[in-house]
Order: sequence, then C-alpha cells, then structure tokens
Amino acid sequence: MADLPGLLIFTDPERSPEPTELAKNLPPGCAMVYRHFGHKTRVSTAHKLVEICKKNGSGFLVGADWELAQKVGADGVHMPQRLIGHISEVVASSEFRWVTAAAHNIAAARAAHLAGADAVILSSVFSSGSKSADREIGAKAFAAMVDTIDGVVFALGGITPKNIHKLQGVCSGVALVSAGVSLKEGGA
Repeated sequence: MADLPGLLIFTDPERSPEPTELAKNLPPGCAMVYRHFGHKTRVSTAHKLVEICKKNGSGFLVGADWELAQKVGADGVHMPQRLIGHISEVVASSEFRWVTAAAHNIAAARAAHLAGADAVILSSVFSSGSKSADREIGAKAFAAMVDTIDGVVFALGGITPKNIHKLQGVCSGVALVSAGVSLKEGGA
C-alpha cells in the first residue's frame, strides 16, 4: 500500500467549502485529497493545503490534476475513474508517493491496479446523499467485490458511525467526503 494512511478525506466545494480549515483540523495520520474542480484559486489553495498537511503530518493528494500535484509538491494524485487510462503515464513520469483511483465497479478497480495505482477507492458502499454517488453496493456485495480485486481497496460512500463496523476487516481503509463533521459527531 506504499504506506498510504487508512483514512482519506476528500474535499468537496459544497460539503467542505473551506478546504484550508478542513486541512487544519484533519485527524492525525490521514491524507487529504483536494478536488478543486477547476476553481480559479486552485493553485494558491493547493500550495496552502500542501503546507498545512506537511505541518500537521497528513498526506496530501490532488484530484485529477497531476500537473498541479507535481507543481505544489503533493504526495500524490487521485485519478477519477474516467482518467484511469492515464495512470501508467503518471506513475512513469512522476515521483509521487501515492497514486489512487476512483472505481465504481470491479473492472475499473482491476484496470487501475494493473495500470499501477497504489489503491482504488470503490464506491458507493452505502447510500449517499452525494449528487455524483452511484447506486449503493451494500456491505456484503462490497466485501465480495473486494475479495475479487487483487490490490488495495478503500470504501467510500455513506459511511457513518452506525455502519462503519460493517467494513472492519473488509478493506484497507475508508474515504470520506462529508468530513466537515467528524465520525464522533454523527456524520461522515
């Protein structure tokens, strides 16, 4: 797993509109994935975020933008499923500590690992309020999928304090988007 933390926190313009504040409050030993979605301040924000994450001992990845990730000295890049075809190129042309990829099915997860991804983030495990979330996989089906994937798999989607126990021992870690509310406070 190339020492990838077991908790990934993804930014989202709607659910975590202040990524620098989120970065300052990350739990120890996790990594932030900054998804800028083309925001005009993405370069300056990424510079601030990498600095904050390094200071507090968190990892830092940039979503979908490997050039920006290299420019700011990020630990890595997270590739959306639509960019899995670029993973081998990114791995070959960079010195990233981590390359992760989103996957919404077994075929995409396998393709990402074959291309050189250190981990795949498989979603949506549970029902999620996200506009971009796929249909819920369910804990049993998710576990069966993980068993068929040769590589590191993280769970994403609808993870809460009430259902996270269903993932124990099933996958290598979890990824959260609605991270503005901690698991202790009842959100994910």
